Amino acid sequence: MNWFEFVSAIIQSLAWPVTLIMFVLLLKEPLSERMKELIKLKYKDFELEFDQRIQALASARKKTPAVKAAGTAGAVIENAWFEVEEALRQAAKRLDARGEHQEVQLLIQMLHEQGALTKETVFMLSELSNLKRHAVLNEASFEGALAYKKLCREEAEKIRSMAEKQTAF
Repeated sequence: MNWFEFVSAIIQSLAWPVTLIMFVLLLKEPLSERMKELIKLKYKDFELEFDQRIQALASARKKTPAVKAAGTAGAVIENAWFEVEEALRQAAKRLDARGEHQEVQLLIQMLHEQGALTKETVFMLSELSNLKRHAVLNEASFEGALAYKKLCREEAEKIRSMAEKQTAF
């Protein structure tokens, strides 16, 4: 084996590994950016969780995206859900003084039974609560958190207006 055959053999044996490494390095940044949007990924029965569910809920409403707020995605989500909880407690206080100190799920059920919340609102609140739990366990993107915040604000406003209508009668 001469010098040229030796270099040729080395190049042949390293061609695929080098190509693969180059491919990974070139796609590393776009893939890592794309992976930030995913919260949960399952191999079998491919599954995506938080951001895509929020986007689906937001697109169902056909609203424009919210303006960016300061803070981390988790803080935005916590504050947004807190606004919903406060609206529920205020509504419960208006309708039944002893109800304001109950758990959120019990408040929702009580307000629904009293006719202050529609089935659609109860479903949306349930979905938002589930998404909040997923966000606590996983990192959510800031865009997803802002969409979540917008949905929470809309639901809190609905709750307030429904409670006002109930007490007006």
